[in-house]
This record gives sequence, structure tokens and C-alpha cells, in this order.
Amino acid sequence: MKQLYSLSLAIFTALGAQAQITIGQAEMPHANDELVRVKAVTNPFINYTATGPAHTWDFANLAANAGDTTNYQTVASTNFIYAIVYADIFFNGNRANHAKQGTDIAFSNLLPITNPYTFRYRSSSVYKTVGYGVELAGIGVPIIFDEHDVIYELPLDFGDASASHSAYHIEIPNVGYYGFEQDRTNEVDGWGAITTPGGVFDVLRVKTTLTMRDSIFGFAIARPVVHEYKWLTQGLRVPVLQVNTTTIFGQEVVTAIYYYDVPRSIDVVAPLASTLCPGATLPVFYESTGAFNAGGFFVPANHFTAQVSDATGSFAAPITIGDVTATTSGSITVTIPANTPPGTGYRIRVISTSPDFIGASDPFDISIGGTPTASITAAGPSLICTDDTLVLTAVGGPGYQWQLDGADIAGAMDATYGATLAGDYTVLVDNTCGTATSNSITVAVNAPPTYTVDQQNYLICAGDSVDIIAHDQNGQSPLTYQWYLNNAPIVDATDSMVAATLAGLYTLVVTNGTTGCTFTTEDVLLDVLSVTAPNVSSTEPTTFCEGLATGLIADLIDDVTYQWMLDGVAIAGAESTQLAVTAAGQYTVVITTLQNCSATSDAIDVVVNPLPPAPLIGWSNDSLLTSGTGTFQWYVDGNAIDTATDPWWVPTENGTYTVQFTDTSGCSSTSDGWIYLVTGINGLASENVQVLPNPSSGTFAIQWPVASGQPFEIVDATGKQVLTSKLVGTRTTVDMSGAEQGMYFLRLLQNGTTPVLRIVITR
Repeated sequence: MKQLYSLSLAIFTALGAQAQITIGQAEMPHANDELVRVKAVTNPFINYTATGPAHTWDFANLAANAGDTTNYQTVASTNFIYAIVYADIFFNGNRANHAKQGTDIAFSNLLPITNPYTFRYRSSSVYKTVGYGVELAGIGVPIIFDEHDVIYELPLDFGDASASHSAYHIEIPNVGYYGFEQDRTNEVDGWGAITTPGGVFDVLRVKTTLTMRDSIFGFAIARPVVHEYKWLTQGLRVPVLQVNTTTIFGQEVVTAIYYYDVPRSIDVVAPLASTLCPGATLPVFYESTGAFNAGGFFVPANHFTAQVSDATGSFAAPITIGDVTATTSGSITVTIPANTPPGTGYRIRVISTSPDFIGASDPFDISIGGTPTASITAAGPSLICTDDTLVLTAVGGPGYQWQLDGADIAGAMDATYGATLAGDYTVLVDNTCGTATSNSITVAVNAPPTYTVDQQNYLICAGDSVDIIAHDQNGQSPLTYQWYLNNAPIVDATDSMVAATLAGLYTLVVTNGTTGCTFTTEDVLLDVLSVTAPNVSSTEPTTFCEGLATGLIADLIDDVTYQWMLDGVAIAGAESTQLAVTAAGQYTVVITTLQNCSATSDAIDVVVNPLPPAPLIGWSNDSLLTSGTGTFQWYVDGNAIDTATDPWWVPTENGTYTVQFTDTSGCSSTSDGWIYLVTGINGLASENVQVLPNPSSGTFAIQWPVASGQPFEIVDATGKQVLTSKLVGTRTTVDMSGAEQGMYFLRLLQNGTTPVLRIVITR
């Protein structure tokens, strides 16, 4: 846990608080960091013990030895076993949020492990190692710490102190038990400013003591005590300076020194001529970053040395051409060896000697040689078309002067030239080593075919087409044609005319089959007027009964005319947005714009159901009877009778009775009136009439004690007559076995009254 120094130290710290800094988790490594530092030449006499508040450290004379780069990665990017064990999940006691290859503390040489990883966790309060990942016989094995190694308790302030104990163990096949323990103490024992070859920084100084023990086969083996002296600053995730020591025979021996610096680089920069002559002397400019040694005790001063490659750019056997003693960017006076073979692929680079570092070569090829040899090449055939350009490229410069038919072309002084005129082209090249004239390329120019179009703007209706025609102006042959719509070729449009249906820009490319010259006509703009059909709605249902009507209404659209159609035939005078409909059929409306483009609405089907036949009223016993299949409503003197909705009704009062019949389509008709007077005639006439059996399968007897010869008829439920005859005696047998099952009515046709009886036939 953190502890404070003495009260006097705390007071002293408070007095200088304005210059102090605090180190937090932002200064700890993160996943995807690449942390670069320099390993210095080990100096056993470095004064690393001096420290305290408001202290000034000067290590500007450190000498660089080699670079040291550490890459941190996400836990998920390691072996999938490690990614599971050290997953950054809040309930995982061994969670880690970054990892690196290798370890800070070497494993025992007795352990047969390879490819180790270190897994660490960083938060606002702690930075610690939670475990390792190693390969045993090629299999990834996580080594989880029994106790985590707390590297820092965060944040760090001057006067803080902390201690932690960490341990892990592993069972290794054929080797046995191996364990490791470590005690770590940290003291923030100084703050102030430090100077290194990398710059000047405000820092906290942390002294770390590591006491370590290996346990092998049950035996504990102590390792030498290690101290780490680290100077930490804000904004960097690597110490500004770190000095490592190992205690040997009671004395601390410096084993490694690292300091922060920008990555080292040496780059050849402009100006640098692209052509050099053997024996030439010139400056080579370079830029360097990072620290290079000025020289000192046992440390040589740095030299920047310029080297030239062979003619292919290879530095397998570089030749030194200049040298300068320096530690920063500058220039080197170089001399190109007089015996350098001619070539065009030479490169120059700069290397350093203290420390050894190879810089990047210049980014372009350099020509070295004697009197230049000039040549030109063409990027295509030398037979071109009017308005085309043939690119000619010269080599052998850097100086160029293009000529046409032996005369200089004004301003044509680049390595390339675009030829558009017929004639013989050459180029005169020169460099510091001499001049030369190139070979000649003869360019011929052919005129392309020429075509015109009738007009450049068309307007058609959607679904129509227009012929766009191009006309030959100079009579070349043979010719091929290809029409384009919006720069895309139109399939099978390979004539001088195209039937255009789609909106856009039409162009025709005409090609002379002999010369290959092409001509593109002017753009022809085709606009296609698309008319949106109106929506049609109805004011009433479109299925109704004969004698009724519905209304159709179309959307109101400006600047169009309307024409209503019935079954595809124009309805005379139906030219408004509304239409009254009484007849059945399929209705549409056609709108027509001022440009005579039209659109037809979706069809609306109108169904007109016929009225059913008027029902017939008959009399049976004491009831009025009617026919039909549907619903009924009885009326007396024009007034509906409540609950009188059956096919029969027993009248209770004098009056004129009618019945309204509604079929399954919802259409209705009304019977003629039946005048009912209570005289007893109908009742008496029908009381003694019987049909036996009733219901029957179609064969029954009519029984009536009145004299024979009485005429009668039988009608079906629709009032249609199906049988007529006369009674024979007091019992007459009737055979209707061939009739369909259902309800029928027997009517006795006697003078004065017409008794009616219902007959039901079943199967």
C-alpha cells in the first residue's frame, strides 16, 4: 500500500508543488502502442542515485547503442486460449486489457518454454501483471499468477511508496514443479527536470526493488536483487530514462540503460541531380532524427557516410563516396568515382557509425555515365487521328528539347511530349556530361469521319419511341456504328439510326474500319414524359341492385382532359372527374396531357344484381303464405309488421297485406296486395283440406270431402307452376317423386276463395 515519507519531506514537497507532476493510467502502455526507446552504451559511472524534490538530472552525454521497440496488442489478438483466460470482462479476476510478446523477467533456463506473452491490466488505480502465456511442446499454456504483480499503484505522486508480493507456479511434464515468487517495492523519491539526448522533461523519479526466488523440485533459489530507476513524465508511455542494476556481492552493477528518443532515421533529401557524371563532386543533403553520439569516453564520435549502389540500385557492395562527422541533419560532399560504369538505376544512401544505422536510399533512380545516349519511344502507333495525341517519351536527360522536322518546338522541354501534328519528331538531350540527338519517329495524321444529327432535343410519351438519325458528312468507308445512352453502349444499336425509348443523352460513335479514327456526334437529349394514372374511388359500393347507382371519382390533375370508359369503350360526354354509374361493367378513366400523353387508371368492376321476381301470396288454413329463398318482411296497409319475417303470416286484422322478399344479393321486390277480410270463407274452405303424408318423398294424397272435379295447381317456392290437375273423388293421389326436394304450395282453384297449403318434399 502507499505510504508517505516523513513529515519534513511532505512539507518540502508541498512547498515545491507547482513544479511537480502526477503520473496516472494515461502514462501506462495501451493496446496497439508501439513504444520506442534507445538502449544506451552502458556507463558504470552513471550517477543514478542522486534524487530528491526539485532535483535536476543531466544525462545529455549518454551514448546511443541500439534501438529498442516494444509493441503492445489486444488480448483478443493473442492465442485464443489466452484470449479466454485473460478476457477483459469485469467479473474475470485475471482480466487483462493489453499484452506484449516476451517477459520483463526471464524464466529459468530449466523451463522448456517458447513464445512467451505477458498479460497486463491497467486502470485508474493500478497497473499490474496478471499472468503469462507460454508454449510447451507447441501448445499454448496460460500461467496465471497466484498473486498479481502490482507494478504501480496509481496515480503516482512524489512521496508515494508501495509494496506487493506476486507468485506463480506451473507443473511441467518430465520436469516437475516450478514456482516463482517476487517482492516489489516502489518509492517515488524525487521530482524535477531531466535532460537526456531525447530532450528536457518534467519527471517523477521511481525507484523499484525486485527480490526474486525460483522454486524447483521444492528447492528455493534466490536471484540477485534487481533495482530499476525510472524517470516518468506525462504524455509518454515509456520512461524518459531507465537504469537497471543487479546487486553482486553487495554492490549494485549497472546492467542496462534506456532513454526515450524519437525513432532514428536518415533520409537523402533534395536537391539531388538525376544525372551525374563520373568524377563529379557535389553535396548530398540528408535529414536525420534520433540521437547520434558526439563522442566521449570509450564512445566514438558519429560519422555520416554517403554510399552509392550499383547500376541496379543494389547495396550488396556499396561504394563510399563521402563522409562527415556530425550528429544532426546536414550535407556530405561526395565525389562520384571516375571509373563508375554508366547506368540509369543508381541510388545513394547515408549510414551512421555511432550507433550503426543504415538510412533509406534516395527515392528515385540516378543516371551515371559519359556522353548521354538519347532515344525516344511512342506510346502507341505513329498513325493517329485528328485531335488525337501520341505521347512520345525520351530518355538520357535531364535536359530535353523536342524538335519537329528539325525545328525546335517552343516550350517542349520535358521528358515527354504529346504529338498532334504530322511530321518527323526528334529530341535533343543534354546533361552535365554532354549532348545527343535521338532517333526519329514519323507521325501521320488521318481525319476522322464526320456525322451530324437532325436535332438535339426530343420529347416523347412514356411507351413511345423516336428515331434519332445521324447523317454522313464526308463519305468515308468502311464505317461501324455504336449508339450510347448516358455513355453506356446500347445493345444492338449499331446503325446510323436508333429507335430511342428511354430518357437521357444519346451519342453515336462512328469508327473508320481502316484508319481506326472515330467521331462522336453531339449529344441528343431525349425527355420522356411519364404520366401518372389517376386513382379512382367510388362514393357507394360498386355492387348494388338494379335501379340503384354509384358514383366514381378520379383524382383532380391540372392541365389534363378526362374520358371515362366502359368495357374499353368511351362513354359519350363522360369527360369530367366524376361519373354516375347505373350499368354493370368495367370502368376506367383515361387522362391526356397537353402534350397528348395519356395514362389509364386501374379498372373498377361494377356489378348490378337483378331484382328477384315479385313474391306470390297464398292462403293455407289460417296463414298467408309466400315463396322464395331469402328474407321476408310482411306489411299491412304499407306498415311493417314487427317480427313478421317468416315466409308465412297469420293475419289478425283486416287490411291489405304485402310481403317484401330480399334475396341473397340483398335485392328486394314486393308482392301484390292480399285483401284480408274476416268472413270465415278461407278458413272454412281449407279446414277440411289435407295433404297426407306431409312432408313426403314426393308421393302424397289430397283429401277433401267436397265433390270431385275441383281444379288445383302446385307451384314451387318461386311461384312457378309445376303441376295442374283436378281432384278425383274425396282422395286424389299425386306423384311428384321426380321433383326436387323443397317447399311447394297447393292451391285449390275454387270460386270465391283460393285455399293454399304448404307441401314439403324430402328425400
